[in-house]
Amino acid sequence: MKCVETGKGYRIFRDYILGIFPYYILEDTRQAQYKGGVWKDAKITDCYFKTLIQVRKMVSG
Repeated sequence: MKCVETGKGYRIFRDYILGIFPYYILEDTRQAQYKGGVWKDAKITDCYFKTLIQVRKMVSG
């Protein structure tokens, strides 16, 4: 799994299913709190069959 984009309050990771089909994981930490070395209430969203541009739009709106 590779981090393809890091922004203020979010990160987007990319990996492949069966080595062919890419999928993205969106980690949204805009509403989360960082306590004791751990993110509390970070939202993780799996984005299958979406492009990177579509995942970016999920963050902005």
